[in-house]
Amino acid sequence: MITNDEVNRGKKYILFILSRRDYTKSEIIKKLNTRELSEKSILKVIKWLEENNYVNDESFAYSWAHYRVSNKPVGKFRLQRELSEKGISRNIREKVICDVFDEISEEELARKLVRQKIGFKDINFLNIEPKKIYNLLIRRGFSADIARDIFFELLNKEFS
Repeated sequence: MITNDEVNRGKKYILFILSRRDYTKSEIIKKLNTRELSEKSILKVIKWLEENNYVNDESFAYSWAHYRVSNKPVGKFRLQRELSEKGISRNIREKVICDVFDEISEEELARKLVRQKIGFKDINFLNIEPKKIYNLLIRRGFSADIARDIFFELLNKEFS
């Protein structure tokens, strides 16, 4: 049996956590499950959040993707995994990743990351092993082709 008190408790809690940062629908459901609310109450809270536009997975995915690309560059594979872990549906993930990487190429983003990490002015004074840069790019979710191209450029001191 659903009580208004239970639904109101759920709404109050979710508004409190949404005041700190945005959450996906999936994350909110997990949070509400920890509050020992009935499934019907949780569904009512989710419906209310969607009606009032407090939760929007597509908007969240775009914000997350732009933040990650701008502040801590990651490749398509890593971004795909992160959005998946946050509970974003496959079709939204694919659309967001396609749109974000239409704005900036993955290779350009990888080069930006390498410049940030090694912070060099002249390639001749590079004192980081190219293999470490390759591993960094792979960990950050860039394709093996891009990582390999940059690896060989660093190895041959042709990085631009």
